[in-house]
This record gives sequence, C-alpha cells and structure tokens, in this order.
Amino acid sequence: ADSAFALASNARGPAVALSCRMDYFRPLALGAEVEARAVEVHLSRRTATYRVEVVSEGKLVALFTGTVFRLGGDGDDVPAGTGNPAPREA
Repeated sequence: ADSAFALASNARGPAVALSCRMDYFRPLALGAEVEARAVEVHLSRRTATYRVEVVSEGKLVALFTGTVFRLGGDGDDVPAGTGNPAPREA
C-alpha cells in the first residue's frame, strides 16, 4: 500500500506525506499474492489525497488512506483527475 501511495502521489511531481491511515480487515496467508490499487480522491495546488485498496483473491484485505503535501504546486486548485497526466491506479 505504501509503495502504491508513493508512486501515485509522486506521479504529478515531488510530494511528501502529511498523514496516513491503514485499516486491516482480514489476515493473509503466508505467501499470498496481493494487489494494491491507488486512486486519487482529492487534488489541490498544495495537497492531494489517495485511497489504496489492498486486495487478495478478489477480497479487500486492507484500506490505506494518505495525504501528501505537493512540493512546487503551480497555481490554482486542480480537480482530481485533471491537469498533468497521472495514473489513476498505481
């Protein structure tokens, strides 16, 4: 989840974490394959927030939410999903 958060939040330029939270819903077996999907849910000139779903075998096992401070923001607030190209999922 942390790596997906880092990739997604730095896709628009350098950013540093302000806060993060991780909720665990079920345990994983040793060696289980997991997938982390990061989605940008808020974007402004100076901050952005991401939700990362951690999934294994089609089931949600954890949910991560993180907010970053964007270094070098370049102007007015930008609606999520617009502006410079950035992946919707990482």
